[in-house]
Amino acid sequence: MVDDGDLQQAAGELAAQLAQMPAHAITAIKRAMQASASNTFNQQLDLERDVQREFGTSPDYIEGIAAFKEKRAPRFEGL
Repeated sequence: MVDDGDLQQAAGELAAQLAQMPAHAITAIKRAMQASASNTFNQQLDLERDVQREFGTSPDYIEGIAAFKEKRAPRFEGL
């Protein structure tokens, strides 16, 4: 939560953070969040399992782990 006067700056900062994240993974997260409104609990668990399987071996995932271990900023390619 932010004060009304700080909303535009906070939104810009959040947008900048999101822009540095892996685009395909962010899209999958948004898709899962939207699906949660109509999925049953078990359907949602299945969807989230499938998303983790899909992205858990992606180049961006591997880059994120490497960057964390090397204490550097990740360089996501969005592939």
